[in-house]
Amino acid sequence: PARFDTQSKNVTIRRGDSVTIDCIVIGDNPIEVKWMHNNDYLDTNSHRLSMTQVKTDSGLKSQLSIGSSDRQDSGTYRCTADNAYGRSEHLIYLAVQ
Repeated sequence: PARFDTQSKNVTIRRGDSVTIDCIVIGDNPIEVKWMHNNDYLDTNSHRLSMTQVKTDSGLKSQLSIGSSDRQDSGTYRCTADNAYGRSEHLIYLAVQ
């Protein structure tokens, strides 16, 4: 299955700041990446959220950008990666103060 290049991490920002969190996936393409916040899939077409993906030599880099953060953005962000061989997950804990 696809796997992640980094360990789970904690990120702390101030309310109103923008933040970009990323997950680097290693595995065979095609790789499908989805983002969740507190177990809900994110609408990355909203005006405050955007997702970018770039293929790399070893897989894929996915970035989730959150503009003008608020306390409701705090919580667990889960990046899931699926390919023909299985699924893996990467967790990022975001605290908005």
